[in-house]
Formats: sequence, C-alpha cells, structure tokens
Amino acid sequence: IFVIALFSSLGLTPIIRRIAQRCDWLDVPLDERRLHSRPIPRLGGIAIYLTILISLAPLPLIDNLLTKAFWLSGAKVIGVLASATLVFLFGLYDDFKGSSATLKFIALFVGATVLFFAGVSVSAISMPFVGSISLPPLVSYGLTVLWIVGISNAFNLIDGMDGLAAGAGLFATLVMLVVSFVQG
Repeated sequence: IFVIALFSSLGLTPIIRRIAQRCDWLDVPLDERRLHSRPIPRLGGIAIYLTILISLAPLPLIDNLLTKAFWLSGAKVIGVLASATLVFLFGLYDDFKGSSATLKFIALFVGATVLFFAGVSVSAISMPFVGSISLPPLVSYGLTVLWIVGISNAFNLIDGMDGLAAGAGLFATLVMLVVSFVQG
C-alpha cells in the first residue's frame, strides 16, 4: 500500500500540476498572506485524494489481519471516505470560486459531524500516570468537531509556505504511528 501510494503521488502530482498550469488554474500572490512570489498551480488536493483512493483500492484483494480489521470497521471507513469526499469537493469549489471563512467552517463542521456519527471520535483522553478518561457523548462530539475543524484550519493556514504543511503532516503522522504502537 505504501509503494502504491508513493508511486501514485509521484505520478499524479506532476500531471495535476501541468493540467493546472495549462488551464491557468493558478494561485496568484495578490496579498500579504501568500508567501510565494510567482503564481503556483492550484488543485494539489486532487492528486492527494486520487492517491488515497488508488491506495485503498487493492485492499479487498489483500487478506491479512490489518485488512480484516479494516473491513470490520466498515461504517467508520465509509464515514471517513464520505467526510473526506465532502471536504475535498468543497476544497475544489473553494479553489475555483473562492468562499468565505464562514462557509469553510460550515463545510468542515459538516465533515466532522459525518465522521462523529460514523463512529470516528475523540471518546477518551489518555494522560500519562493517570490513565484514560472516557468522555460523555456530548463532550466527545464537541471535542471531535473542535479538533477536526481546528487541525484542518491550522494546516490550511500553513499551506501558504511550500513544504511546510507536508512536513508538518509527515511529522504528525509519524508521531501518531509511534503513539499507536506504544498504546497497542
């Protein structure tokens, strides 16, 4: 799956970039918020979204403990894909038409709510030397939505610097990998 994701992203990213350049779908630096000095292609999210779909496509053909656990969580998988698709489509709309901050928050709020009702939530907080504290459903919902909307906006804000969002995403993923191994 890693190899498929790697080669898909390496192949799709330049293709999407060329399409954006040819169609003049560029982010032109017209204000102080943008740190790039020349126009850069938009629509990088298409390469990311397609890479995820291509990487997940062969999972039904693989029979191991990971894929069995993956398919046992069917509602969560569908919820994650539905939420990601919703946010992806809104991102495309935003790239082409632009949208207000309020509309962006609403789209992320709806995406986070879809995740929560699919069973993906912050349901407990684990603290060193204390243990795990289970959260009531209403607190879990609020914290889940706050976390997803907050992290999404944080990455959106740092996306103006080349490589910063990707580097932060890689570091966050590696930390979650280590914590997941430690927590079992």
